[in-house]
Amino acid sequence: MMNAIEQDIANSYADYRVYRAWTSKMILAKVKKRDGIHYDNVKEAFERMAADGITDVIVQPTHVINGIENDIMTEEALSFAPRFSTIHFGTPLLTSLEDNNLLIEAIVHEF
Repeated sequence: MMNAIEQDIANSYADYRVYRAWTSKMILAKVKKRDGIHYDNVKEAFERMAADGITDVIVQPTHVINGIENDIMTEEALSFAPRFSTIHFGTPLLTSLEDNNLLIEAIVHEF
């Protein structure tokens, strides 16, 4: 799923670089142990963007709800604000009442 989301973003914004960051320390550790793959956490991704000369950042979380993981991610990203011209945030999937209603409609339509 993550690859499809990243590919859609990359296709829609071909002039921009896409960076991946994971927020769950538990998942990061599990993937590292199971598959030997390291994915950046939020701080590592922001360090990489700064090193690559990125000046403007758009963060699109793939969280389902505005929960503690999203709050921590936002806080960590904003700690890098002095190193970037702008940092903008998209919202998790289910942020508004309208989002919830659209999800209900999609599920009802599907089943």
